[in-house]
Formats: sequence, structure tokens, C-alpha cells
Amino acid sequence: NNNQDPYYRLMTLRNPRHHLYSQFRHCAYSDFGRGYSKVFPRQNEDDSMIDFETWLNHYWNETSQSIVLEQSPYRCYHPGNMMTRFMTTYHKNPAVMEVIPRTFDANDDLQQAFLGYWQYDFVG
Repeated sequence: NNNQDPYYRLMTLRNPRHHLYSQFRHCAYSDFGRGYSKVFPRQNEDDSMIDFETWLNHYWNETSQSIVLEQSPYRCYHPGNMMTRFMTTYHKNPAVMEVIPRTFDANDDLQQAFLGYWQYDFVG
């Protein structure tokens, strides 16, 4: 904390695989996700892996073997590395899809993410 800001900045990092699946479940099956995104893949809640693969495959580029950073037609989380995106953007809400094309580089600037990381007072 730089002593000029009366607030502390806290961040919790999750296992990336667990985080990704949690984002998917939130978009697909929560009351919020069902109400907000009418076109999200949710064909089979009993076997959510089918819907999970549909969601991920929309963003997967076979040629480059990487996630495509583009705006989502699903109006919910993008599977691109949200934790890195969070630490490398100054947007007030880095989770929103409209931020991705303008503020996040597909190269995952690790050095910039580390600089962002050190701006927090607590990381758990």
C-alpha cells in the first residue's frame, strides 16, 4: 500500500482448471447465467462436459492451437486466462467481454502480469 490510498487491494488466485470450469457452470446453469445469456450452450446439464466442450471449442483455433481472444456471442465469461487478464488491464471490470479485444494481448504478457501482481497488498 502506498499510504495515499486508504484501501487495501486483495486478490485470490484459483487453480486455473477449477476456475475455468466454475466460470462455465456459472454461465450455463446459474440463475444469473440462464437469465443473462439465452444462447449459451446448455443442452445437457446431466452431462455438462458436452456443453463445456461446445463452449471451449467456440474459441479454440486448431491452426494456432490456442484460445482466440474475441468477443463472445454467449454474453458471459471468455475462457481466455482471466487471472492474467485481471493483472494486466486497468479496466474497472476485466471480466467483461468487451474489454478483451482492446486491452489484452494474446501473448499473455507474463512480465506485465507479475508487475500487476505486485500492486496487491495481499494475494491468497
